[in-house]
Amino acid sequence: MHRGHLAIIKQARALAGKEGKIAVLSFSNHPSEIFKPDQPTLLVCSLPHKIHLIEKMGIHYSSYCPLTAIWHNIVQPHLLKECANSSPSLI
Repeated sequence: MHRGHLAIIKQARALAGKEGKIAVLSFSNHPSEIFKPDQPTLLVCSLPHKIHLIEKMGIHYSSYCPLTAIWHNIVQPHLLKECANSSPSLI
């Protein structure tokens, strides 16, 4: 995870408050596998280690899926639109 991810988690924690729960959706592969398939970026840590780090950060729920072209082009824009419509403060 990089600083941008950490900033988002920090903001989620602030929005959730003491009683709120935090959920993370992450990808099991690096986005470069889709955008630069001939030059994929190596993962900094394994998925089990990533899960451990996220749990250590106090994240209550996490889900992991492979990033695919279908996810990026179809699912992600729809998901972001739905989140913006239901909870504008989260986007």
